[in-house]
Amino acid sequence: MKMGSEALREAITAVQAGNRAQARALLLALLEQEPHNEMAWLWLSDVLEEPKERIVALENALAINPQRVQTRRRLAQVRQLAISADGLQPETTVGEAARKTRTQDARQARYLALTQQVKQAPEDAAAWFALSQIVDSVEDQIIFLEEAVAQNPNHRAAQIRLTQLQLARQDEIALGKAYEAHNKLTQAAHVYRMATRHGDSSVEGVIAQKRLREVKVQLRAQHRQLAFNPPPLPAANHALAQGRAAEERGDWAQAIAAYITALQTAETAQTRTLAQIRLETAVRQQKLPPIKLASPTSTLWRLGIGPALLYLILLTLHGGLNPLRLPWLLLISTLGALAGGLLLVAVMILPHHIVGKRLLGTDGHADAFTRALFNVLGALLILWPFSLLLLDAVQRLAVYTPVIPP
Repeated sequence: MKMGSEALREAITAVQAGNRAQARALLLALLEQEPHNEMAWLWLSDVLEEPKERIVALENALAINPQRVQTRRRLAQVRQLAISADGLQPETTVGEAARKTRTQDARQARYLALTQQVKQAPEDAAAWFALSQIVDSVEDQIIFLEEAVAQNPNHRAAQIRLTQLQLARQDEIALGKAYEAHNKLTQAAHVYRMATRHGDSSVEGVIAQKRLREVKVQLRAQHRQLAFNPPPLPAANHALAQGRAAEERGDWAQAIAAYITALQTAETAQTRTLAQIRLETAVRQQKLPPIKLASPTSTLWRLGIGPALLYLILLTLHGGLNPLRLPWLLLISTLGALAGGLLLVAVMILPHHIVGKRLLGTDGHADAFTRALFNVLGALLILWPFSLLLLDAVQRLAVYTPVIPP
């Protein structure tokens, strides 16, 4: 007979592999032996099909641990889904049902109208804010408010409401799924990555890791699609996007031409104002002398070569201005100081450089343990040649130790 922990691990492996039937059988067998296993009830609620059965599983898990906020929140969500699936509650009267239907129809019509508006004019912050006030989901409200603030950073009401929701939000997995539903995969990956770090239970952490892997696969598939088909309407938005891209390349003449096109084809006052502001900025930038930026690779070398240069100076002095007379091990140790300096700069200062991405991941970020590991490794590589040089100096001084007569 398997131990409870072994059976639970085997069930989790089956869930991750997509074998929900096998996982359900394993969890039911485990709960017959250990009816007070909270993790087993939580995992069982994730693989059951019927909402009522999931409610029973979550209620059992909550009875075992009433302090777990995530279980209470998931139970409320499943109950809401069960009510929606069953239709109206028995005590609902005909008049209440009619009023609810009319209200839902009005909200649905308003939602469709606003959705069409933001599709035609994505820069309309007022429409995004109105959408956030219609939807019930907190996650959808956060997404729409983020769009409103992104389009109009001065929208005070949207900023205040967004801050309140972000401070009150606790379910990062639900927010990540909402980002996925709106095809905002980059934001979803960020939220799932934070959930893997902040997850307070093995269930939440494993779910976040699974969703993160799936989102990364979708992002890689999007990156492989090199062709970009800009939307035909509205033309002003497409011209604004062309102008921003030209600004990033430093092609101010093309940026000015794009903003003039956006100004001429703008359909809303906000688009016209934005095009005018960008046009004035591009004209001013065109008159300025070009700025020459150092490449990230040259910055990496300039910052990382410091420890190696210091070691070479000390080595030259130590060898009497002729370091070639020193042991070969001291000379080769220069490479260690150089490697350590480059490693520290790549991890701490230039994580988005190609070297930092290869060490920390494709996005240039890593968990605290990985960063600390590379920092310690870089420090040891730097300290190693200096330690050898100090040891050789001490050995040389021992030759000049005065002999004290007995």
